[in-house]
Amino acid sequence: AALKLDPNAVPLLLNRAATRLMLEEHNGALEDCKKALELQPDSAKAYLRGAKAMMLLGDFQGAEALLLKGMEAVPESDRGDIQVQLSGSRQAMRSLKVMEASLTPELTGTSVEARQVLKLVEDMEKLQQVPSSVTRPLRLRAILQLREPGRSSEAVRLSEELLQERQGQGRMTTEVWYWRALALLMAGDRKRAKTALQEAVAATTSQEDKVEERAEEVQDSSSVEQQNVPEKNSEKPRAARAAEVLLESLAQADKLKDEGNRFFGGRRWEEAVECYENALRACTRDNDLSAVLHTNICASLRRVEQRTEEAYKHAVKAIEANPRYAKAFFRRGVLHYDAGRWEQSFEDFRRAAELEPNLQGLDVWLKRGRHAAREGKSR
Repeated sequence: AALKLDPNAVPLLLNRAATRLMLEEHNGALEDCKKALELQPDSAKAYLRGAKAMMLLGDFQGAEALLLKGMEAVPESDRGDIQVQLSGSRQAMRSLKVMEASLTPELTGTSVEARQVLKLVEDMEKLQQVPSSVTRPLRLRAILQLREPGRSSEAVRLSEELLQERQGQGRMTTEVWYWRALALLMAGDRKRAKTALQEAVAATTSQEDKVEERAEEVQDSSSVEQQNVPEKNSEKPRAARAAEVLLESLAQADKLKDEGNRFFGGRRWEEAVECYENALRACTRDNDLSAVLHTNICASLRRVEQRTEEAYKHAVKAIEANPRYAKAFFRRGVLHYDAGRWEQSFEDFRRAAELEPNLQGLDVWLKRGRHAAREGKSR
């Protein structure tokens, strides 16, 4: 209301800019600061708040340019605050470069690099240096590169938020669909993950088609020289290639698993193991399928003389891949029982029953485990 009476009151404009920053109305805050600078070109607060608004809009170069201009325009007594913010802006830009370098398009980098990115993202969020539109995809990519099953729900949530944000902006890309697919695989949703991978491949094709259409339009135009035509790149983006490879790998893993199941049904244990191990190599991103395959290897190796220790290791890996897979606990419980570890076997059978009460054969083994654990060494 006060600004209606005096729209050129710089203090009021700056107060409103500060309020708009708190309300995350960054564009409005920037406009207020620009207006304030037109009226008072040496206002340090206008430079500081305007630069902060730019950073929160993702325009880091613009923010730096504004602060450098402020260093020349404001009184010397106010330059210290601008210098501090300028240093913070440059540090944020350096951190962003480090994070981008640590996260490959295929997200196949190390867990150490992923943890470093997560720490930098958390620091930025605490300082409110960059907008969520910048930190959200960085956090998501770091979690996907980290590959910790316990963070699958967070990955799915972040990918959903990013999907909605980009769809609202009309900026759906291959990378966004690829990240969505990896998040869904982490959570064990293979069906929707495959759909997202198909969307990633389709998005690449759509982008290539648009480039071709643009080129054809220009060729038909009489003013070819005046138009900028994006060149068609014969090499697909790395995320697009990764999506195609992952789709093929998932299909190959399914095929090898089915082949292993046939060998298992025919009591050809070692041949079954070979198929399951090959399937594992093809599905490194699929935690749920990895759990199934490790469990199947465990069941096969238990029947092979002198390979029970290997079987046990695969049971443990199955539980690590999917801590809610009942059959993995069941298989490990059987191995504990075979080895005379009665209490451990009963605990695994009990956990399997909590996860899947109707698991075939579990009721018999649960009774055995309970009785063995009760009787102990006297059994």
